[in-house]
Amino acid sequence: MTTTELKGLLRGEVIAREEARYAAARGDLLYNRRSPDRQPAFIVRARDVRDVQAVVRYAGANGLTVSPRGSGHNWSGIAMQDGIVLDLSGLTDFVIDPVARTAEVGPALDNRTMAHKLAAHDLAFPLGHCGHVALSGYLLGGGLGWNSERWGLGCHGITSIDAVTADGELRRASETENPDLFWAARGGGPAFFGVVTRYRLALHPLPRAITTANSFYPLSRVSELQQAMLAAKARLPDFVEYSVVMIPAPPPLSAAGSHVALATAAIFADTEAEVRSALEIIAATLPAGALHSENVPSSFEGLYDPFDQVLPAGKRYAVDSFWSAEPSDHYMTLFAEQLPKAPSPLCMALSGIMPSRQTEPAQMPDTAFSMSGNGFGLIYAIWDDPAEDTAHVDWLRAASDALAHETVGRYVGEADLARPGWLRACYSPEAWVRLSKLRETWDPKGVFRRPELTAPQLQMAG
Repeated sequence: MTTTELKGLLRGEVIAREEARYAAARGDLLYNRRSPDRQPAFIVRARDVRDVQAVVRYAGANGLTVSPRGSGHNWSGIAMQDGIVLDLSGLTDFVIDPVARTAEVGPALDNRTMAHKLAAHDLAFPLGHCGHVALSGYLLGGGLGWNSERWGLGCHGITSIDAVTADGELRRASETENPDLFWAARGGGPAFFGVVTRYRLALHPLPRAITTANSFYPLSRVSELQQAMLAAKARLPDFVEYSVVMIPAPPPLSAAGSHVALATAAIFADTEAEVRSALEIIAATLPAGALHSENVPSSFEGLYDPFDQVLPAGKRYAVDSFWSAEPSDHYMTLFAEQLPKAPSPLCMALSGIMPSRQTEPAQMPDTAFSMSGNGFGLIYAIWDDPAEDTAHVDWLRAASDALAHETVGRYVGEADLARPGWLRACYSPEAWVRLSKLRETWDPKGVFRRPELTAPQLQMAG
C-alpha cells in the first residue's frame, strides 16, 4: 500500500498523511471546528465517478475504510475516519428537465445553489434549512427540509440513485432496481453502505408568494407560544412551516435577556390572498405583547440567510435532536429551561409540532427514515474556544438527559452520534434490524464501517 500506487489509479488529488499540506487539507474537511481526533491515511478529492470506484476498490483490497465527505457539514465528525476520506466536493453536476419536473444532481451540490438553479425554472424541492449543506448527507439522513408538510421529506422525492457499493461497482437503485439499496439510501445516513454519486429527484412548482412571519417574545413565554402554535396549526394549510426558535437576543432586544423566543412561520403560498389568510390566523393566535413582529416576502434562496447567521461556519458545535411521541403542555419550556445554563450565549434551541402524516409510519413511504414523532426539537451548543469543549459537550448532554422522558428517538442528521445507542435511536427497531442485515450483505468487509457502528450498537438491533 503506497501513496504512489493510489495516485496512479486516480484522476483526482491524493493527499497522504505524511505530506506537508496534509494538516491544512484535514482542517478543511469539516464545517465544525470541533473535529474528531482522527488522522486519515489519505484524503482523496475525487474528480469523477471512476475515482470513487477506484478508491473503494483500493480500500477493500488494503483493509482500509472509506468515509464519503460531501460538504463536511456534520456535527459528530462522521465524514472523517482513520482510513480514506473520499472528498466528493467536485461532484456537483446538475441536469434539469423542467417539463418533466425532474433533476439529476451530484452529491456535493449544496442546498442554496440547488435552490438558485431550480428557481431559474420556477421549480423547487424540499431542500434542507442550511444553505451550505450538500445534498448527499442531507438526503441520506432523510431530508427534514423546507415545506416538507406539503412536499414530503427530501428522501421521499428521490426517484433513483447511482451508488458505488463496497465491491467498487456502480449500481442504479430505485423502487424496482436494487430496491434494498434504494430503501437504505433514503434515511440510512451514516449506516448506509455505499457512496451515492447521483440523485434523480422529482421537483415541485416554485411557490410564488413565499413569506416569513416572525414574532419575538421573552424566553419565559415559550409555553404560550406552544399553545399558540397548536391553535394556529389546527387552522393553517399544510404549506405553512411553523416553529419556535430560541436564539441569542439580537442587540435591539437584548434588554429581554440573553435569549429570546422567535415564533417563525415560512409560508409557501402561491397567491397574496393565501399569504394574507395565513398571516391572519397566525396573528389571531399569537399572544399579545410581542417584543417585535415582522412579515417579510422572500425568495426560496433568501430563506437561508437567517439560518446562516445563527449557524455560521468557523464555530465549534455539538448538537442533539429529539422526537417526542405526544408533546406535553410544557414540551417547549423544557428546551427553554436549558439555555440559561449554557456556557456560551451563542447556544440555541428549536422546537416544533409536526403533522401526523409526516410522523405516522403508516402514512409515510417505506424507507430507512423510520423514526419520528409529533414533537421535534434541536439543541445546539455553539462556542469558539477549544478549552471550552468539555463544558459545552457536558451541557448539551445534560440538556439531552433532561429531555429524555419526552424523547422517543433522534434525527440522524442532527444527533449526538458519539453517545452509545444514539445512532440506533434514529431508526425504528424494524428498520435498524433491516439496515444491520443489509450492511452484512452489501459490505461484508466493513469498507464503510464507522465508530458509531460498533458491535454494542449492532447488538441492540435484536
